[in-house]
Amino acid sequence: MPGHRAPWLPPWIEYADTNEGKALSTLARSLDARLAGALRERGFVADDARRRPHVLLVDGATACVGTADPDIGSPWPLGIPRLRMPREAPSRSTQKLAEAIAVFLGGREQSLMHEGQAAVDLGAAPGGWTWQLASRGLQVAAVDNGALAPSIARDPNVEHVRADGLNWRPKRAVEWLVCDILEKPTRIAALVADWLASGTARNAIFNLKLPMKKRRDEVLRCGEQIRDRLDAARIDATLAFRQLYHDREEVTGCVLRKR
Repeated sequence: MPGHRAPWLPPWIEYADTNEGKALSTLARSLDARLAGALRERGFVADDARRRPHVLLVDGATACVGTADPDIGSPWPLGIPRLRMPREAPSRSTQKLAEAIAVFLGGREQSLMHEGQAAVDLGAAPGGWTWQLASRGLQVAAVDNGALAPSIARDPNVEHVRADGLNWRPKRAVEWLVCDILEKPTRIAALVADWLASGTARNAIFNLKLPMKKRRDEVLRCGEQIRDRLDAARIDATLAFRQLYHDREEVTGCVLRKR
């Protein structure tokens, strides 16, 4: 309204990540500046407000309009993270873990994941997830019978353990467990739950390779499996699942201990 200086975050004009949706990208760009200008004319000012205007273009003549809490949902327009593929990383899977860290840890990354911590990467080869951890200064046990990329194998922060990731356990507890093993989701859920409930790992990020059918039911089943085990061990932790942009047909889970 005129004369009213209400706060807002810069609006996002989005469209579906499909060939049809991408055809609306030019229209979205042209509307972006116009919408921001219209908000300014009506007394809305950009600052650190807790709501962001969203416009979803359904087609060239139809749009859905709303607002959202920026702390909930994707921190990137269109839900697509603009992550650089590191030249040093041995595989593109490194971007899956980078996105998971950004989404699940957010502004707490420096306090929750930092230099000097110990971590285990199950199913590590060729080392994409291990690289993400080691590049942050963590000491990583990369567990896989397969070979690591030479650059990762030479990293002083990495120990290559040639073993079956489903059965191997470290001699000492670690701060982080990450797991990207190709296995049935319920088996991975049981594995992660065992590491956490036994105190072998404090936090975990893991991928579930979902079946072709009843994927939501499978995620719910795995979540219940993990929660039941943690509750039985009286471990206070948060569990969250997200299908991230780099996940494709997978879902990523994250368990964080509260204390």
